[in-house]
Amino acid sequence: MILEQIFHLSVADNEERQENSPMTPALNKSGARSASTSPLNPRYSVEITPTNSPLRLRRRRDPTPFNVLVIGLHGSGKTSFIEFLRDQLDTVRDRHSLDADEVIKHEDQLNQEFVSYFADGEINGERIAVTLWDSRGFDIARDAKIVDLQMDEIRLFLESKFEETFLEETKVKRPHKNIDTHIHCVFYLIDPMSPYFQYDTSVDPLDILIIKRLSKYTTIIPIISKVDTCTKYRVENIKYVWRKEMEKNAMNFLEFLGDGENHDDDSKDISISNCSQEENYDEARNLLPFGCMSPDKMQKQSFHFKTKTVAEVCREYPWGKADPLNKKHCDFLLLKEMVFGEWRNEMREFCKEVLYENWRTDRLEKLGNISSKMTKFEN
Repeated sequence: MILEQIFHLSVADNEERQENSPMTPALNKSGARSASTSPLNPRYSVEITPTNSPLRLRRRRDPTPFNVLVIGLHGSGKTSFIEFLRDQLDTVRDRHSLDADEVIKHEDQLNQEFVSYFADGEINGERIAVTLWDSRGFDIARDAKIVDLQMDEIRLFLESKFEETFLEETKVKRPHKNIDTHIHCVFYLIDPMSPYFQYDTSVDPLDILIIKRLSKYTTIIPIISKVDTCTKYRVENIKYVWRKEMEKNAMNFLEFLGDGENHDDDSKDISISNCSQEENYDEARNLLPFGCMSPDKMQKQSFHFKTKTVAEVCREYPWGKADPLNKKHCDFLLLKEMVFGEWRNEMREFCKEVLYENWRTDRLEKLGNISSKMTKFEN
């Protein structure tokens, strides 16, 4: 009898200790875990489940990588555009606390012609880690041989990012999560003040060649730079000519969104959905090329250390102001919303699932051919 009482007291004491333990979630009558105060942060009342454990939540907060390469002719405004874009994207870290001489940029050790700028921002409630790569400008004389050599540099740079993933996949012991270093998007800057556009607004065949060669490795987004130097009519004319040239040469800049075609189907609902997708695709295609401009570099000395007001980013002319953050003046905000907001995930998935896989298949086929030739040679 005494032993039975001691046993019951021991069980009751153990249950009381479990209920009072800060690391043991309380159970309701049905046996399910009830909402409790988090031992890691007592200010928040949370329900501890496998989907919202502290470790999982920390991983979920990790920023999503998104990598962009900016290319164009020498003098097209690549560096100014990158610096302004970085300032607008870098919303998480306190840039006002940076020293005047501190510049967040790194040279690629294997590809010293490319310099990276990092931005830690938040788009639509999701943190993103953006790496903007600057490149050497194409020959302004548009010499085909020189541009061809520069194209090889860019191609090797893009392939080197695929090669990093390929080598990680072949390791016996691989990290739990690989860092995505693929170039998900390339901004191709079109200089409207180029001598080529002095008497004509047609598309240079060299532009078509560059875009087609790079499309195997990434998504190309054409951007008209320095639109503040052009009349509204001239900008619209350049956009119109580029859209016509896109159709003529079957350049699908938005392949990551689908083919934009309406396929036959017996289901009326699916047919309506396809029509809606085609309309959205046409609307997105009509946005290209984006027209953008950057702030005056003379005003940029104080840009990092003062409150970002309209006056600081405007370009002031005797006849008025040109504001990069005004949708009536240029498409910079639209570019930011679409590329880094609406299209970002599709671009990353397309780069990984389609472009990288195509490159990987070619790589394995070449390795197989080399292996078979070596076997024949040994025999």
